[in-house]
Amino acid sequence: MNVVPPLTSDLRRQLNIGRDVHGVVITGIDSNSPPDIRGLSRGDVLVSINQEPVRSPEEAAAKLREIAKSPQKNALLLLNRHGVTQYVGVKLSKDEG
Repeated sequence: MNVVPPLTSDLRRQLNIGRDVHGVVITGIDSNSPPDIRGLSRGDVLVSINQEPVRSPEEAAAKLREIAKSPQKNALLLLNRHGVTQYVGVKLSKDEG
C-alpha cells in the first residue's frame, strides 16, 4: 500500500475531501497484495489503523509493519472513501507495510 503525506489543501481539493477528514491518502496498491488489500482504492483516506489515528505515512507504514509481523496479521482500517467513513478489515502478508 502506498500513501502520501497528510492531506494538504491542494490535495483535499483535488480529491474532493472535506476539511473534517484527517489521515493519509492511499495512492496505490501493489498488484501482488492480498485480495482484501487490493479492495482499497487510490484516493481512499486512511484515518486510523486498529482504532489508532494515522497522522503520517511513516506512522501508517510502521503500524502496518508491526501488524504484518504479528501472529494474526489482521488490521481494522478506518477509511474515508468519497466522503463516506467506513471500517474495513484486512489481513496483511509479511511483506505489507
